[in-house]
Amino acid sequence: MTTLGDQVRTMRAHRGKTQTELAAHAAIDADTVSAVEVGGGTITMLVAILTVLGATVDGHDPVELGSWLRNARVGKGWSQQRLATAAGISKPTVIGLERGRGHVASFTAAVNALGVDIRLDLTPRSATVLRAVERDKFAVVHGEAQPVLSDFPDHQFHACVCDPPYGLTEYPSELVNQIVATWVTGHDFDFSKQRSYLNADWDGGLPQPSTWRQVHRVLRPGGYLLAFAAPRTVDLLTLSLRLAGFEIRDQIAWITTNGMPRTQDVGRMLRRRVLRAALKDAHGVDHDAEHGDGGEPMDLALRRYPVAGARMRSKYTVHPSAMHSSLTLSPDHESLLATAREWGGHRAALKPAHQVVVVARRPLEGLLLDNVMKFRAGTLNVDACRIHGEDGLHRYPSNFVGDIGPEFAKHFFAPRASSGEKDRYLPHGMINTHPTPKPIEFLKWLVRLVTTPGALVLDPFMGSGTTGVACMMEDRKFVGIDMSDEYVEIAQHRINGWRRSVDDRQSFKGTASTAAE
Repeated sequence: MTTLGDQVRTMRAHRGKTQTELAAHAAIDADTVSAVEVGGGTITMLVAILTVLGATVDGHDPVELGSWLRNARVGKGWSQQRLATAAGISKPTVIGLERGRGHVASFTAAVNALGVDIRLDLTPRSATVLRAVERDKFAVVHGEAQPVLSDFPDHQFHACVCDPPYGLTEYPSELVNQIVATWVTGHDFDFSKQRSYLNADWDGGLPQPSTWRQVHRVLRPGGYLLAFAAPRTVDLLTLSLRLAGFEIRDQIAWITTNGMPRTQDVGRMLRRRVLRAALKDAHGVDHDAEHGDGGEPMDLALRRYPVAGARMRSKYTVHPSAMHSSLTLSPDHESLLATAREWGGHRAALKPAHQVVVVARRPLEGLLLDNVMKFRAGTLNVDACRIHGEDGLHRYPSNFVGDIGPEFAKHFFAPRASSGEKDRYLPHGMINTHPTPKPIEFLKWLVRLVTTPGALVLDPFMGSGTTGVACMMEDRKFVGIDMSDEYVEIAQHRINGWRRSVDDRQSFKGTASTAAE
């Protein structure tokens, strides 16, 4: 007996999807998925599910399910009426099934009546992705990097340019020791309890060596990997890459001017503590309580308190005039305020003004020249990235990039993110919600640095797709992976919009050139 439902359930489990996740991607509800997995539902819903799973019907596209049934019937020499009689269904039902309509239960009855077996196979996800790349120059994939990459063959990509999670949280020495000890034994560390300052699930930890091993495998020998990193966690990122088999070749310092120091003034913190205590003593108001005297939430206005520069967000409406006239500080409070003045201006961090781009490479096979001839990878495209100065000189690119002032700008590439590029080509009403998009111009420079035109570039942490945009503008092909449905949709729109823009410009140039001739 044919068990289509069991095969669908097995394939879903293999893809690592829940019924709810599969339903969302197939634009149906979870109850429909559940019905199909027990042999119910309609042919249309079955085809939608098989398409999302990347399955084939005896090697054919799922939309050919009706044709498959017709061929099986004709191969047995049966008429539609004979099949209908044998399966216990009507002739119009058979006609509908052969046209791709009807119910799964009827289809199963017809298949069993013919005495043939139907085989659903999972095609490697890479085959679907690479077909899309050949057609559109890019493909974006929803999923986690490691399982998605496991479907790709070895030596598929020329380079990897990515902005992985920074994992910006506190790393006491005990935690670092646990991470390193776990990685060295070849296992993944459990970052599930870590939360970054972004408070996002995807940024709670750093990419594991097991993920980088998959990237290493699908890169060509000599293929470069460029990965953004924060100064605080770049040491763990490079260790993860080394354990995966990469060589660390360099680091590019990307100078930025819009970083904000995420730290507080110790003196100000102490003044706030003193004033909270004094406010409670003078007015009976507990600043940290949830409600006022009547049990109702009070105003959340920002108030200025008597000590210069001390602000705190009060949960109560407190009139400054009344506080000034009645607030008296005790000797202990006065002593603490003196200590606060002593520690004024002391903080726990500097203003972040640079990020790091780790330059890693999969080791060469043999000599550099031989590797380049065989795999078209292993070198930096220096001439394509020379800095064109106002003095007319084309200088060798350095590992120092950013906004460093006009007196030095002629020596360095200084990218700036344009104000509209983040949301450009998104549908009306959609905005780019990714918190850390990188400038397109900088990504274009990085893509040129490690590839030649026509190369295939990987980004396993795609985000909103800026690397893919850069690839479209630099005549490279692109595969991006991200675990967020929202970012995959944003990236699809952005990359496709920039691709069409580039194609239109090239078409216009070609038309203008033909007209001139």
